[in-house]
Amino acid sequence: MLTELSCKSLITESKRAKKPLKKSDGRGLLLHAFPNGSAYWYHKYSYYGQHRQLAYGQYPLVSLAEARARHATSYLLITSGTDPFQLRQVETEKLKEEAMLAKNASNRTFEAISNAWHTRNLKKWSPAHAANIMRRLRKNLFPDLGSVPIEQITRKRFLSVLRQVEQRSPEDARRCVQYATYIFNDAVDEEYITTNIALGIEKSLAPQIRGHYASMDITDLPKFLADLSNNVGKLSADRKDAIELLMLTVVRPNELVRAEWSEFDFEKELWVIPKERMKMRQDHIVPLSQQAKAILLKRWNANIAKDSPHPKSKYVFPSRLKPWQPLAHNTICDIIIDMGWKGRHTGHGFRALFMGVAKEELKYRHEAPDRQLAHRPKGDVNRAYDRAQFLDERKMLMQEYADYIDRKRQPIAK
Repeated sequence: MLTELSCKSLITESKRAKKPLKKSDGRGLLLHAFPNGSAYWYHKYSYYGQHRQLAYGQYPLVSLAEARARHATSYLLITSGTDPFQLRQVETEKLKEEAMLAKNASNRTFEAISNAWHTRNLKKWSPAHAANIMRRLRKNLFPDLGSVPIEQITRKRFLSVLRQVEQRSPEDARRCVQYATYIFNDAVDEEYITTNIALGIEKSLAPQIRGHYASMDITDLPKFLADLSNNVGKLSADRKDAIELLMLTVVRPNELVRAEWSEFDFEKELWVIPKERMKMRQDHIVPLSQQAKAILLKRWNANIAKDSPHPKSKYVFPSRLKPWQPLAHNTICDIIIDMGWKGRHTGHGFRALFMGVAKEELKYRHEAPDRQLAHRPKGDVNRAYDRAQFLDERKMLMQEYADYIDRKRQPIAK
């Protein structure tokens, strides 16, 4: 029988002899000591003719008393017909299985599947669009559903969350239904669930009252141009130029304020907005009228650094305080409000105005102005068309449109 003293003596003796030594405590319980000063408990036994060995841990972390207790438990199992070695293997496999299930469960939460869907589609979206999607998910769905395994989310529970979102923002609720439909569809494809619970759920929300960005009527254009010319909004030169250029290029406001000088080819009179900044993730070609080109050259000269042929900022419309950044995305909206046109017109409204002028006043067929607005063509055949196909026609259109605006700049009575 071992004692604490004999255990320590065995370790000392092994170090002195520079070889492994062992002593028995009876019934197969052994302490193995090694020259490096370490010692381990082992239980050797035979089970139906097969030699077994169980490890009980390192001495003195596992004391003599603890080793004897573990040995006694194993010995009792052996005498009752159970192999503790096999039992330990079963328990180890069970722990591994539980760990795997836990890992799989973490990969099957609504948030995990949402993140996987979002990551897979990043190449299709502009950075701003991708950020908006994730912002809505984190704000509206992840707090209640993010940590829930997707197979545990019922249609009733999802609808309850959506109705809470709807109270804050009907638009966010509608968008979340769109995103969730794709997310649950991915879960069906992975065979985590059998039914897409988001399909058709928007019918359970309040009916959507569709609206459009406010846009002036064609007959309002002379008044708007007069207000701009008379600087009703007390705008700085760069902000007046921003409105003029937005009106002449009919891009989206966010595309304008983030415009970089490297995107312009003044010789070819083209502005090519890279796909990374476009909503539809395709390069967009904007023919520049002479009027638009003149505004850009004025901005270039205003931005030239002293004693340098290069602009102070890579942006056409840089922030005043932080020229390494573009104007804030809401600047265009603020300008129109300052001009007194809130509720009557918006930055996006120039696009509707352009479509009306192009078709009603300039008599262009729908395809040319539609391509100029970078809309996604409807139908497989139309989608196959290259966006540059109507380029010659769009060059003529943009110049005629700019000339049309100039004809409306006549002074009017206030």
